[in-house]
Order: sequence, then structure tokens, then C-alpha cells
Amino acid sequence: VRSVGGVYHPCELLVYAVGTRPNDQLARDARIDCGDGIIVNDALKTNDPDIYAVGECAEHRGQRYGTGLAAGQQAAVAAAQLSGDSSSVYAGSMPLHVLKTPGIHVASLGSISAPKSNAAGYEHVIFEDRAERLYIKCLVNRDRLVGALLVGETSRLPQFRAWIETGIELDN
Repeated sequence: VRSVGGVYHPCELLVYAVGTRPNDQLARDARIDCGDGIIVNDALKTNDPDIYAVGECAEHRGQRYGTGLAAGQQAAVAAAQLSGDSSSVYAGSMPLHVLKTPGIHVASLGSISAPKSNAAGYEHVIFEDRAERLYIKCLVNRDRLVGALLVGETSRLPQFRAWIETGIELDN
């Protein structure tokens, strides 16, 4: 594969993920604040207090999540808000992506790169088995899993997700 700059990168597989871009023209026409999506607050309300946005079009704290899991969590908060429960708020969702391609299994969750290359308390733990075509990279911060990249086999995804969500301290 030759990059835009003309540099050649040998590889067996190239995955180019472009994500989604919401159609927010209706919101813009209605003078709803938009950035990369329809901007919402923690109650998932737009700048018009009678209009909510959830799912791939919602931009919360500068982030669009683009997953069914996040959309479900957002919908639950919006429904609670609409039912009068003003204490229900959306705090964001864990980034979770699964590549659905026959013959290759790839998933990432949480943060898979440290904020800075030498950030204190962060370490990468990598397991690689070329014979089995398996690669797992975990990002650990102060003995807690904060993210993982799994290539070749993704059955550990639910366990890793639980460890990240609970913040459980990992054994040394």
C-alpha cells in the first residue's frame, strides 16, 4: 500500500475505517447548535430545551459514539428526562468498536493509547502469537485496565469491558 505521501507500507491487510457522518441539516435549519453532530448536554437536550438528540447524531462533550450500546444508554436517559426524572444524566459511554468482517476478528474498547508516550502510571501489555494470528494489546494505568485492542480472537471482550467499567485492580 502506498500512502498519500508516497511512502510504501507492506501489509497483508489494510483496514480503513471512516466512521459515520450524521445528516444534521434539519437541526441546522432549525437553528440547533451543531458541531460534528447535534450538540447535547448531560440531559441530552439541545440548545432548544424541547428537543433531544440521541444516537449517532448526538455530540456529547465533543464526542460522538456511533454505537448501538451508546444509543441505548442515551435513549434511557432521554426517556427518563421526558418522564420527569431530571436526576438521570448521561456521562458518556465507553468507546467500543468491533470490526465485522468474515475471517478476521478485531475489537477495541476503552482507550488504547496513553495520553503521552511517557505518561506516568501507564504501561502497554502485549501478547502476540503469530502462529495463531493472535494479538492483544492492553493499556493499563496504575494496575487498572483502561483499554484493549484484540486481533484474531475477541472472546475476552466482555471480560475486559467489565474490568474497565468496574475499575477493578488487576493482579501483578
